[in-house]
Amino acid sequence: MTVDRKRRGASPDALLNKRVKVIVAPFQHRIGPWQEQLAHLRSARMLRALSDRDRGHAAELLPLVISARIELDAVLAQLGEEAVTQHSLVTAVRSSLMRLCEELEDLAGSALGR
Repeated sequence: MTVDRKRRGASPDALLNKRVKVIVAPFQHRIGPWQEQLAHLRSARMLRALSDRDRGHAAELLPLVISARIELDAVLAQLGEEAVTQHSLVTAVRSSLMRLCEELEDLAGSALGR
C-alpha cells in the first residue's frame, strides 16, 4: 500500500500544508524570541513595577512585530489564494502577532506617550 501512495503523489491537502509551512516558517522563527522577551517583561511587571527601560524595550519590539504583521499580510495578498490565507497555520501566526502587538502596546504604555 505504501508503494501505491508513492506513485500517486502527495494529496492536495498535504501539498497545501507543506506550502503553508514554508510561507509561515520565517514568521514563526521571529515570533519565538519575541514571545520569550514578552514573557520576561510580563515577569518583571508581576514582580515589580516596570522600569522605563522595560517600557522602552516593549516600545522597541512593537514596530518589529507590526512590520511582521504587515509583511505576512503582503505575502498572503500577493498569493491571493483563499486556501492559504484561511489555513489554520496562517490563522495561528496571525493570532500570535496580534496578541504580541496588544501586549507590547500595553507594556510600552507611557513610552508610547499614553
